[in-house]
Amino acid sequence: MSRNRNTGSGTRSLSCSAAGRACAPSPALQVSRAAVRDVLRRGSADVPRLARPEKALEHREDILRLLRECEGSFMRVHEELTKAGLELS
Repeated sequence: MSRNRNTGSGTRSLSCSAAGRACAPSPALQVSRAAVRDVLRRGSADVPRLARPEKALEHREDILRLLRECEGSFMRVHEELTKAGLELS
């Protein structure tokens, strides 16, 4: 098996698993065994998308207004939203 570093970290594990060979990918790739196990269970080296609700969407107008008032400083916008009692992050 070639050791091509351009492939994703899970690709080598998947190819070993598919070929029925045992290999030790975690030390070679410097990833945890749990990460390798998750890739093998999914059967794909693609990173799954997180499904979570968008908290800031209902405050969009306030955020845009603050962004103008704070001259584009996201840190200041976050400070102002926090001061107003919103917890977005």
